[in-house]
Amino acid sequence: MRAYIHIGTPKTGTTTLQRFFFKNTQILQKHGIYFSNSFGRNEKHFLGRDVFLDHLRLDSFEDKFRANITSFKEEIKHISGNLLISNEGLYDFYENVEEIKKLKSFLNKLGIDDIKIIVYLRDSIDLAISWYLFIFKVFKINENPFNDDEFKARFKRVCNHHTLQMWKEVFGKENIIARIFAKNEFYKNDLLADF
Repeated sequence: MRAYIHIGTPKTGTTTLQRFFFKNTQILQKHGIYFSNSFGRNEKHFLGRDVFLDHLRLDSFEDKFRANITSFKEEIKHISGNLLISNEGLYDFYENVEEIKKLKSFLNKLGIDDIKIIVYLRDSIDLAISWYLFIFKVFKINENPFNDDEFKARFKRVCNHHTLQMWKEVFGKENIIARIFAKNEFYKNDLLADF
């Protein structure tokens, strides 16, 4: 089975894309693209990220995560076409090559052996500003997040496009579909058309 895994990066229109996929699930299926109900839909985006991460890092995990893994396994049994997963948490939270290798192995064991990674890359400074403002707005923090070592490491991972090297090492350069996140670079100047 072929899977297209959209890994972000964060702050590159991922919510817009996920809402579009969710609203057009049936139309996509008519074109042979199955948008994952377990991990790809907007409302399950963070749960999906956590399920993948906990499944890969731990031998046992909470029942709600186990239920999503079971749901995902059942879901892909009935797919006749291409699987689409959209989850920027995969780029954001996978910290090293070994975790990405475990993700690939997990998918391979489920019969997903042809995997294309789709990623949008935004200008690093523009991305850093957008993400920094997002953190202040959403989490309503009153102090500089750069005082926190975990935040600094995550920020570097998200804004440093060298992180993509890890994905290339695991999935191969030929399976990475990298696009520039800039309106003038999009096909027809439109993110949805570009995707």
